[in-house]
Amino acid sequence: MKIITLALILSSFPLMSQVHTKREVVEMTLMKLFPDGQTKDKFADMREIVEEWNKIYDEQNTRNDRNKERSDWRSHFPIQKSETHHIKGKRVYYNLFPKHYRYDIIADKDKNLLTVNVKMHFYPSRTYLKRMNRLHSSDHPDKKYYPQVSDIMIKARKSVAASESMWNKHAPKGVKFKFDMVESKNEAHYSIKLSTLMGALYDKFILYMVPEDILAHEIGHMMGLDDEYSPHSNLIPVHTILQSFSSRHADRHDDYSSYKDMRCNLESMMCLRTTLYPYHYNHILGRIRPY
Repeated sequence: MKIITLALILSSFPLMSQVHTKREVVEMTLMKLFPDGQTKDKFADMREIVEEWNKIYDEQNTRNDRNKERSDWRSHFPIQKSETHHIKGKRVYYNLFPKHYRYDIIADKDKNLLTVNVKMHFYPSRTYLKRMNRLHSSDHPDKKYYPQVSDIMIKARKSVAASESMWNKHAPKGVKFKFDMVESKNEAHYSIKLSTLMGALYDKFILYMVPEDILAHEIGHMMGLDDEYSPHSNLIPVHTILQSFSSRHADRHDDYSSYKDMRCNLESMMCLRTTLYPYHYNHILGRIRPY
């Protein structure tokens, strides 16, 4: 649940605004933090820490899920019959908030395919409509910042499609993610307000510009995945690799133990970036009903 504007966050880190491979990002970060040139050993240490963070949040996703029933989704292949599994549950998000998740897993015997489906309904908030109407009626120069409803709906649709692509990029073989933007809230798993508030809360609102990376993260919550930044980070989800070894800890670069339980893998979709790992898919698919 990203409550601050990622554009503002990322603008404060020039390193993150460029396109690099994961290894390049880590190596560049380590070179900046450890100018003595000992980056090779530090990279190995960092890789171990990232693996530890992933393990921590894999366990946390299971621990805080009220639905304890799990299956090995791979055992469904080859798919024995075509059917739709309606997945519903409740979990504690962020170690603080008990909230619901819901989505469908559609089994197609003919295609031997599992499709994970989330249906979303978007609508503009009253505040947005009021502000938009006022600015457009007076031909105010700021009206460009508040497009017509049809335009923000087009942007929302594009962000839904982009989010779908992110989730499918690393999806396991035989699994597809399909995110639908529907007209009626009665058809939807979630009805989401397009708000003037910064950030997003997956089952309530998202900024009307619908940033695709934020939406992709929030869809993770819709499918029951938790945030991977910690309550120890004061609700600001950018205490990541770059900050974990900040000047505040300049005299403790070799003591990683204090960071493991409160930091997260920068690259992870449920932390700050857009990479999805096997444990993300396993939690979503593992709720499918066993045969």
